[in-house]
Amino acid sequence: MKTSIHIEGELLKAELAGTFALADAMDSFRQVVESIAVHHPRIVLMDARNVAGHIGPVERFRYGEFVAKETHSLPERGVLPMPRFAYVLAPDVIDPERVGETAAVNRGMMVKAFTDLHEALNWLGSSTPPR
Repeated sequence: MKTSIHIEGELLKAELAGTFALADAMDSFRQVVESIAVHHPRIVLMDARNVAGHIGPVERFRYGEFVAKETHSLPERGVLPMPRFAYVLAPDVIDPERVGETAAVNRGMMVKAFTDLHEALNWLGSSTPPR
């Protein structure tokens, strides 16, 4: 998977593309966490509309568990308050059961998954439309 990260004011936007693989998705999120630790954004948009592939429920759960754990390291790195995260995925990739989202939320992460970019930005409270 390819990861491209941009800072736009209070918004960190990570654009993800390629075929989903759990290890790659975890590596991409580590890159995002590193960028958050440097730039301290208030909100994070994970734009994964160009990610394809079948993602099983176990992979979704493990990813949700992983991202929540990774975000818990941010306060130790001076990132307060914790940013809110929105994931935007293609309709054929998003999980209608929201297994990964639920796993992350249950572990204290402020995150929600969407198929519509504008809904995600509204939920984040961003006044900055991404490029």
